[in-house]
Amino acid sequence: MNLISFLVLAPTEANAQSWKGESLISGSGTVPNEVAWRRLTGAVKGSAWPGGKMRYIIEDNVPQTYRDKIKEAIDTLTADVGGAECVNLEEVTADSTEPYVTFRTEGARFCGTSKGEGVTEKAAAHTYFIYLNKQICFRNNLGAIQHEILHALGFIHTHQRPDRDDHVVIDLDKITEGRRAHSYDKLSADDIETYDIEYDVGSIMHYATGPSKPITTDSGVIGGQRSQLSPLDVEFVRTFYECTGPPPVYVEASTRAPPTTVLAWGGKLPGK
Repeated sequence: MNLISFLVLAPTEANAQSWKGESLISGSGTVPNEVAWRRLTGAVKGSAWPGGKMRYIIEDNVPQTYRDKIKEAIDTLTADVGGAECVNLEEVTADSTEPYVTFRTEGARFCGTSKGEGVTEKAAAHTYFIYLNKQICFRNNLGAIQHEILHALGFIHTHQRPDRDDHVVIDLDKITEGRRAHSYDKLSADDIETYDIEYDVGSIMHYATGPSKPITTDSGVIGGQRSQLSPLDVEFVRTFYECTGPPPVYVEASTRAPPTTVLAWGGKLPGK
């Protein structure tokens, strides 16, 4: 049986302070004000990015090959959920007065999203960052990048659902305090919206499962895939953003042409 997808986080002050609050880059950011936080987390259906339009920039110092792969991940995700009529990721310039997401590779220690840096009352720009470590996040598929894009679109980890204990076992003793500890917190049903879609171990938003991992399951499905959005991931995005029209035909990643920009694990670009 297919089991379920994402979570949509309500913007309580406690959640704003704890979720993804770890430092993902050299230095530290700040938690944005409540207005900016509400605008970027998807607390209410359609509220994260009105009309499904998420603006973004890619910092100027991101090398072109990595820049191309980020755009490829964006294009593939957009097509998978039904096109720009459903979710529209629009590249803007850094002087935009509208809220936007910043893709950053310089100084990024791993793949992650974070709030902070430069929040003002005038504009909520620079309130959300996607950090992509060059050696970790740019592997042979696009899933690691798409996982972080979905965070920016308003979704959090599947294994943080309030009903997770019915589907997986979390061994808290295996969770190291630090950068990822909060990512295992179980959230209250008062704080998230699941639209009654079932739990999905195969979601791109689920962490890895297995005997040596903090998360185990007897469902037979191995969690932690980063190949592509699962069918239920697609359903959840379309439900959250109220997408109309027929759903797209689901295409398995294994049957697609390889990504046009392939960076091997641990590999380096020429001259980098």
